[in-house]
Amino acid sequence: MKLKFMSRTWEMSTTISIWLAISNTMLVVLFFVAANKIFTVKDRVVLVPPYLNEQMSVGWNSASENYYKSFGLYFATLVGNITPSNVDFVTDILSTFLEPEIYASIKPKLISLSKDAIFRESGGTSIFTSEHITYEPETSKVFVAGTMSMASYAKKQPDLKNVIYEIAIHLKNGKPMISYLDSYEGGQPHTLKWIAANPEQAKPIKEQAK
Repeated sequence: MKLKFMSRTWEMSTTISIWLAISNTMLVVLFFVAANKIFTVKDRVVLVPPYLNEQMSVGWNSASENYYKSFGLYFATLVGNITPSNVDFVTDILSTFLEPEIYASIKPKLISLSKDAIFRESGGTSIFTSEHITYEPETSKVFVAGTMSMASYAKKQPDLKNVIYEIAIHLKNGKPMISYLDSYEGGQPHTLKWIAANPEQAKPIKEQAK
């Protein structure tokens, strides 16, 4: 009997089996790593819109400063240019971007405005012209400063005032959402630096969180 040959063959088979087990284990590990990446890592899209000179990157739960500024400007322009004919349209658009608790407080005001006979019959319009945009990374807020012009058939000259829209924007599953909205007269954005210098004029944190 060729016992020496059989012994060598058995040892070789054992070695091959061990290496196959190791390689299969490595393949299983690589499979789970790849699967985890597919299901947990979201793609980031880099955009260069035709109306901007700089690119914007948009991720699943975050975006670049240019993106937040662009969306803040869009929203401020939408809210700041309300007419009797588009107030219902603006109300519907806001429902897709505002967090439920914010929309619940703003919707009644817009509906009341849309049903206001004086507003509709007087042809009242508000025209917001943006002049400067500031982004605050610490609070994810965009401050859009500009001039608000209020006009109607009853007025010969429109009322002009400096207005700032303060908007907290975050991305939820790739979609921009607004968690805080405020507007006030003046030319100074209420940033963290401004709040630190003017604590008596700043709104309480609880009120800002609404």
